[in-house]
Amino acid sequence: MAGNKRKKKAKAPQPPSPNTQESSPLFRLPVELRSEIYSQVFSITRISHGLKPISITSRIWISPAENSLSLLRTCRRVRDEIGDSWLGQVLFSFEHPRDMLEKFTALPHQIVAKIRYLRVRGNAFDVAYRSDRHDTYRYLFNVFKLLPGLCLDQLTILGPLGDTLSYESIDDLVSMGSGWKELRYITYSSKVFAYKVPIEVETMYGPRRKPQPDHWQKVLEDRDGKSSAPSVTIYRAIEPKRHGAILDPAARKVYRQETPREETELANYGREEDAYLIAPGEREKEVMVVVKRGFGADYEEKGNYPEIPRFGGGTPRKLWFKLKDMSLDRMYWKLGERFPDMVGSYVSVDDYEWTPAHANCNW
Repeated sequence: MAGNKRKKKAKAPQPPSPNTQESSPLFRLPVELRSEIYSQVFSITRISHGLKPISITSRIWISPAENSLSLLRTCRRVRDEIGDSWLGQVLFSFEHPRDMLEKFTALPHQIVAKIRYLRVRGNAFDVAYRSDRHDTYRYLFNVFKLLPGLCLDQLTILGPLGDTLSYESIDDLVSMGSGWKELRYITYSSKVFAYKVPIEVETMYGPRRKPQPDHWQKVLEDRDGKSSAPSVTIYRAIEPKRHGAILDPAARKVYRQETPREETELANYGREEDAYLIAPGEREKEVMVVVKRGFGADYEEKGNYPEIPRFGGGTPRKLWFKLKDMSLDRMYWKLGERFPDMVGSYVSVDDYEWTPAHANCNW
């Protein structure tokens, strides 16, 4: 009977299918060309974080621009095509190793392993286990050990004001540093290769200088193998006080210190200042040390970080929290007036500024 006919079940609404945007000029291009466009956009993008000094006691918090990753938010298809490839194309820039560890130790090591370009100021921070000693985490190369899987194409470090600290950091990174294929260490002054270490304070003052880059070249060849063609090159700016020019090939020259032939002279090298580099007009020239690991060298950071006495090991994130709590400079970051947040601005991703402490240097 007509009244007993079963009613047809209404079809459930289907979710809208994504718009393939075939009419879009972008999606008419081959996928390989679109990938190249994405890469070009991210290669001129900088993601900045951290407390930036604007005076001796005042800091502002630097954050990336809101539109830094806007390409990922244009549409689902673009986001899917880009995936996480942008991690290996943008430059991550941090004002202090503390800021870097705060961000990166919160990430899975699989994500950290995809980052390829990193810049950080080379300020060390001391960690006190006892009142009478400081720990090895003051050394910059140990900081990166908290980032297992780090496998950078290029690491850029902006050196601190201390000449011996910069020299020691480069020395450690050349001989023991990992996590990068190429290192660019930039210093404010040429004094990094001019300071003296008198014999009476040699054991407590820091490493005595050696003729560079010949010494570091030998260290790197012993580490990676001479046949793998590792290299250490030093550049000095042509003009003094022209900050940032060291990245311009036309504004710099290759620099090399002569290695003394006499054993006695070599044994005493670095106990006196380099008269040429310490002279006015020369010491104000920026320096960049470029270190390239050998072909086929295993430069991935393995994360063999020193344990903290009394606390033992743990994950990098847990270890970082312990180190942060014990840091001697933890109160330093609370000094001074807190300014509003500021978006990191730049023309080129490699643009940089020196801190007020550098600017107030009395040489």
